[in-house]
Parts: sequence; C-alpha cells; structure tokens
Amino acid sequence: METLDPDTQHSFRRDFELAQEAVRSGVTAQRAASADTHWELWSTFCHELALDSLLSNLQDPVALLQVFAH
Repeated sequence: METLDPDTQHSFRRDFELAQEAVRSGVTAQRAASADTHWELWSTFCHELALDSLLSNLQDPVALLQVFAH
C-alpha cells in the first residue's frame, strides 16, 4: 500500500472499511440462529440416511442436495 499514491490509498481504505461494515451488519443474532437451524436440519437429514454431513465421501452429491432442497 505504501507504493500507492495518497488518493488511491484513501479510496482503498474507504472501500475496505465499507466492506468490513457490510460484513458486520450482515451477521445479526437472528441470521446466525437461522444458519444454525439450517445446519441442524441438514445434519438430521444426513444422519437419517447415514451420510457424512460434509459429503466428503460422495463423488457427486448433487442428487442428495436436490432431495434435501425439495
């Protein structure tokens, strides 16, 4: 960053701060709880089918994901 001209440095820092603010505002307690709920549903689905919830043992998980989404 030190090699950039002052105007470019200022623009970059401003954009970086805006990006950080967007991330902070996007992760609310409600959003985090919603994500947890989705993971719990997914984990239950995989457990019932005796599958790894990370799908590490499947070469093509598309069909499984389609069924879960449905």
